[in-house]
Amino acid sequence: MKFAIDCRRIQPGMTGLGSYTLGLVTALAHLIPRRGHELILFATPDSGALLSDITERVTMVNVKWPVENHLQGEYWKHVRLPRILNSHSIDLFHDPAYQLPFIRSKAAYVVTIHDLAPFRHPETNTLKYNLYWRWMTRTAINRAERVIAVSEFTKSETEEMFPSVRGRVDVISEAAAPCFTHKPPEMDILRHHGIDRPYFLTAAKYEPRKNLARCIESFIAGPATINSDIQLVVAGAIGWKTADIDSIMKSSDFRDRIIFTGYLERPHLIEIMRGAMAIVVPSVYEGFGLPVLEAMACGAPVICSRIASLPEVGGDAAVYFDPFQAGSIKKAMIRVLSDGSLRQEMLVKGLARAAGYSWTTAAEKTFETYCRVLKTTNNE
Repeated sequence: MKFAIDCRRIQPGMTGLGSYTLGLVTALAHLIPRRGHELILFATPDSGALLSDITERVTMVNVKWPVENHLQGEYWKHVRLPRILNSHSIDLFHDPAYQLPFIRSKAAYVVTIHDLAPFRHPETNTLKYNLYWRWMTRTAINRAERVIAVSEFTKSETEEMFPSVRGRVDVISEAAAPCFTHKPPEMDILRHHGIDRPYFLTAAKYEPRKNLARCIESFIAGPATINSDIQLVVAGAIGWKTADIDSIMKSSDFRDRIIFTGYLERPHLIEIMRGAMAIVVPSVYEGFGLPVLEAMACGAPVICSRIASLPEVGGDAAVYFDPFQAGSIKKAMIRVLSDGSLRQEMLVKGLARAAGYSWTTAAEKTFETYCRVLKTTNNE
């Protein structure tokens, strides 16, 4: 059998969708050839460079246009790709992030749905973005033989919004990459980013759904006020609708205690996670929340929102708060800051929690989904 995956989201500076794709295809590349099948990866040159460790195990097909090139990239995806699938005699095509070709091919289709943010929280994105992703998500769900949801929460939301998908959804969790491990941080890297005292870390792209403004307000009103020897590190690329963050920073007397690193490549992000007193995940909506597991794997206590999928992922290893109440976030941060025994307990529970998720398991379950699809389509 021949299985194909669109890997164009694997790019330098990639966010969660690219990380998911990289983790999954790396594990599948070790599984599928051993089962006597072929794995074909559609990748740009930049994608291929990040997949160099597995190129001997898979068939790489070069694509000129990344996902971000909307005009040519969309034409390739929806017009050219179905022809390529047919010409390569692909049995099953998997898109790891919401999009399937509008034109049918002879290949069966599988799609991964990470969340339904454009439907559930349209206020956090632009109108153009929401309309585009609603369309893509709806058509992909309708065209897919099976849908992979990254959490029980996402499965429940998907089945509620699209009742016709019931019976076609498999829950397959994400996992932290093997490079996220617990060990002392490289202090030179921390100093390079201006970190010179104990600190909280929040790592997310600057966009309204990540709730960073309220997190910063809570830090200023809580830990920064009661402890002059504490910093907040905010790591992530600039997204959209950041005026509220800019306003807070201009008016705060504690702005010198808040460090904005911008986007961090994995090696630096991991070191900063390892050194954090705790990691704060204040999102108002997440389909999975991979930073929770990544932080726990690095031995960092996690403070996060009691909302959406986050309690499902964090279990009893995290301290939770109401993300819509700055007072609740402040209280949780102060509690963890003030209690070293609690932080140690969270560290131990977090390491055990993260160890319960792996990309090997995700790949095995994904391959089971592929086989289920082909068994069904071949019997029709």
